[in-house]
Amino acid sequence: CVMKSIRRGGVRTGDVVCVVGLGVMGLMHVAAAIDRGAIVVGSDFNAERRAVAEGLGAICAEPDDVGAMLKRASAGRGADVVVCGPGAPGPLRDAFALAASGGTVVMFTPASALLSNEAFRCASLAQASHTADPCAHAVNATAFGLTMASAAGSVAPGRW
Repeated sequence: CVMKSIRRGGVRTGDVVCVVGLGVMGLMHVAAAIDRGAIVVGSDFNAERRAVAEGLGAICAEPDDVGAMLKRASAGRGADVVVCGPGAPGPLRDAFALAASGGTVVMFTPASALLSNEAFRCASLAQASHTADPCAHAVNATAFGLTMASAAGSVAPGRW
């Protein structure tokens, strides 16, 4: 699942990757992105989780501070790829706000709540990992005017 998320996010050497949520799966995303040569910024409320991610080579901050940390790490651009573990509305909205213009947001868990159109505007590509519910993402995308399998690849159920 993690490697599929990293592939779908298109993580490459030199990319700035933000991992929202540093539980077990988030930490695996940190390790995989670092292995690909990315600069990783992690975010979690739990200090112990942040410490483990830092031990893996990530730069970490509490959720309220991750935006400023990410700006410093990316020279103000934002993240090339954001991996969002929590499926709650707040972290998902934050994930889109942390993405660079034209960046990619990988939603690792099911998105149970509809996201605002504003959130989708800041990233050119929203991907769901294999564990995320494709029907929920398709409904969310079409409800806010995103086309299925558009040229930009906003949401393409065939990729799940």
